[in-house]
Amino acid sequence: MFYFYIIYSKSIDHYYVGHTENLVERLQKHNSHVYSHAFTRKASD
Repeated sequence: MFYFYIIYSKSIDHYYVGHTENLVERLQKHNSHVYSHAFTRKASD
């Protein structure tokens, strides 16, 4: 099953929209800043 999600960063006033098959794993990756040039790397919250 696919999940679609929206993450909002107050610090950069920006929304991120994504999709994944594993929501828990994807959220952990967002929070750990795995992707060095991605939205979640820029956001501090």
